Amino acid sequence: MDNDANAAALGEWAYGAGKGTDNLLYVQISTGIGAGLIVQGKVYRGSGLAGELGHSTVLADGPPCSCGKHGCLESLAAGWAIARDGRALLEGGGSSRLRELSDHRAERIDAEMVLRASQEGDPGTLAVVERALRYLAIGIANAVCLIDPDVVVIGGGVSRARPVVQGILGPALDEFLPAMFRGRVRLAFSELEGLETLLGAALLAQGY
Repeated sequence: MDNDANAAALGEWAYGAGKGTDNLLYVQISTGIGAGLIVQGKVYRGSGLAGELGHSTVLADGPPCSCGKHGCLESLAAGWAIARDGRALLEGGGSSRLRELSDHRAERIDAEMVLRASQEGDPGTLAVVERALRYLAIGIANAVCLIDPDVVVIGGGVSRARPVVQGILGPALDEFLPAMFRGRVRLAFSELEGLETLLGAALLAQGY
């Protein structure tokens, strides 16, 4: 029918954090990073691949990505990248809290574990999460400059750690946005608790 980010964007636009807006950027941060665009009240697909935010380059010669490139946003800020950096932190002797949560087994570490430790104030994991979210802010700022949305809605598994994500992402986005965009675009988080994709899919089935 469509990709999940487009459906989620439509759901948030119609029923959630983007309700009442004309132009919305939905950023889904989970295993990968995808985006859905609502432009003038309609899903924008380009020639079919619009919204591949995760594969925009934000660090030249950065880490390898699943797409074959290096330095993609996904390779720095997706769930699997956060987990990778958490494992590297533990293997390098950092983060006693991550060591406890993983029972001293680096292979057990996932993004949820890293985010949990960071929310508990663990300095090592907080640095990992901050690095990822600052790269995410760069990617979002670039997208905002292109499409000038009314709102950027953050969804996906990583967004469920809202206190730490909002505390880092909000100021970083202000830092990387040009002055003319500051205060013009609103940063919001999904309000639909995972139902945005299903609700959007239902709308797609009705012809949206």
